[in-house]
Amino acid sequence: MSARRSSSGLMLVEDPKDTIRALCELNNATINWHSYKEKYEKVKSLSRSISSQHNDTHFYSLSIYGIIRPTESSKTEYRISPVGKGLCKSLTEGHIDDYKKILSNILLNNPKKGRLYREFINFVKIRNKASYDDVLGFTKELADRISLKRKSKETIEIISRTLMAWSEEAGMIGRDKDRKTVWFVSELPKPELAMQAFWEVLLDKYKQLRHSEIFGIEHIYVDILELRTIVCADLSITTEDFDAYLTSLLDSKVGDKIRLYGAPTSFFTDKENFTYKGKVYAYITIKV
Repeated sequence: MSARRSSSGLMLVEDPKDTIRALCELNNATINWHSYKEKYEKVKSLSRSISSQHNDTHFYSLSIYGIIRPTESSKTEYRISPVGKGLCKSLTEGHIDDYKKILSNILLNNPKKGRLYREFINFVKIRNKASYDDVLGFTKELADRISLKRKSKETIEIISRTLMAWSEEAGMIGRDKDRKTVWFVSELPKPELAMQAFWEVLLDKYKQLRHSEIFGIEHIYVDILELRTIVCADLSITTEDFDAYLTSLLDSKVGDKIRLYGAPTSFFTDKENFTYKGKVYAYITIKV
């Protein structure tokens, strides 16, 4: 199988659960392209080796969704990210509702691909049920609107099939057995989140992120965007919700315990950064 990647950056992966399960079996280990390939082939019970391009599509997707991240010492060695660990824990322990909740939050809040998923889910929600041709039409219109460089039939199909596969895995849509009709899966009403509840989760996740991958070492600063990712996944809130809650905390008495720090300009490229009082920040410390 050759690598199939659209100009949106989405690669054709139609078996997201096996893709994630193979990664989860490498938990607590340093992961690279080769170790993942070996584990994926084992999970799929394949009789022959997959192509390099096939492995690229799966490994790249895990990276672009933020489920894995490069280690601090290498760009070719990876570890499961904090939000990825939560995803794996829920999957391996059979907590499927939590697994779907975390995965849907990963997709919808992703800095690079979240817009694609949000617009796709809104499209299905409005229509309630849509055919495969309807989805192709939506994707073509979206491609025109966001000015994709390539809009071939293959590109549109890659985006459409990828959006459907991952959205279904995350429990946001349903599909019939022929995979040709999709429908919106109703969301459970979300209770109002109290500021104290947000603060407690923020503090808990902050403490988790302080601990380095190197045993016994603690980070002085925590990446705000990584903190936001795992808090959003835990509470099923959007990045906009997180920013609003954190801003409110900073403006309250609790704000005396929080310090924000900047970073070199290159840090902020292609990221949905946290802004407070007109300044952009990269790191956070909390007095605990």
